Amino acid sequence: MNINYGKIKKDGFHPQGYAYDDDLIYISAYYSHKKRIRIGKRIILRIRSSKRFHSRIYYYSRRSNELVGMVILPTFAHVGGLAIDKKNNILFITDKLGKIESYNLNKLNEYVRKYNVINLSTENVEKGKMLSKENVIIKNNINISKIIGYPINASTITIFDNKLYAATFGDRGNLVEYEYQKTQEIEAKGELITRNLPGAIQGITFYNDKEDTYLITSQSYGGRRKMYGTKSCLKKYLFTDNKLIFQGQKIMDYYYCEGICCNKKGDITSIHEKKSGSTNEIIHTSFKELKNPWNDELENSYEKAITIFRL
Repeated sequence: MNINYGKIKKDGFHPQGYAYDDDLIYISAYYSHKKRIRIGKRIILRIRSSKRFHSRIYYYSRRSNELVGMVILPTFAHVGGLAIDKKNNILFITDKLGKIESYNLNKLNEYVRKYNVINLSTENVEKGKMLSKENVIIKNNINISKIIGYPINASTITIFDNKLYAATFGDRGNLVEYEYQKTQEIEAKGELITRNLPGAIQGITFYNDKEDTYLITSQSYGGRRKMYGTKSCLKKYLFTDNKLIFQGQKIMDYYYCEGICCNKKGDITSIHEKKSGSTNEIIHTSFKELKNPWNDELENSYEKAITIFRL
């Protein structure tokens, strides 16, 4: 997977969630309508732009590495998590107010192949073939806020062992496991695994190493700005009896790490949000590289950034 997803950033969108199947790479992204204006050397003002675009899913071909389609979503959410259940033909994506939406993957892909760009929002000012979301959405009862016990959004999701996992972003992270069944709708039962993930969780994925199962997380917040800049980090946890035991990490050479995936060989791939101090390429890391010890200074920098910006 050597795609360049710089097109997303040129459109003014921020890459967030990331998943792939045999044929396609899917990257979710949101549009930031807050613009920065620099006054002098130090003062930066953030103002709201008059433009506001719905969040999107960009489709890339794994064969050609080219952009082949797009879905305009009926939400302005950060869509930080994206996951695919090929067995049940479901695409999960995070939304606002703790919701995790679910779509019929085959129908979505069929429409994208036919029209290239499909628009599930109710506004025809954006490009694409206008379609009702009722054509492709699968109703469900999944809302992470109900499991956590207070209003919160899922920052990232993944599928593993026929279950959906969701994590939250904050000074401490929550991990929730969902068992679900699909008929005409999806009925899911959630269980809180832990409230003690470290701060600034952006992506999660799993890896089986012989008889052991590992949860891998990505962390990031900020870039090269001295006040709160932090490099991205990948951590691995032994996942046993619904408990997480830290096993090692790697501090990356890149900033703004978001969605991550891991294949059966232990190859970890990641996408990164911004241009400055980051990359437009999918980054490859081996599970074997996650061997460095815990770093309190790094964790403090994440927590400081989150505190400063009250996220």
